[in-house]
Amino acid sequence: MNKCIEKDNVAFSISEADVQSAAMENIGRKLADEEMQIAKKRIGLGAVDWH
Repeated sequence: MNKCIEKDNVAFSISEADVQSAAMENIGRKLADEEMQIAKKRIGLGAVDWH
């Protein structure tokens, strides 16, 4: 039952809106542009425990 994995298919995606929503839930405000860039890097590295 092995299927070929398509490398263009997305298995997991986090939008900037998702990040801002999490920021509102956790710190009560949206992230500034610089903070968003830092968050993107950390998420990309797997350094964030995403919920």
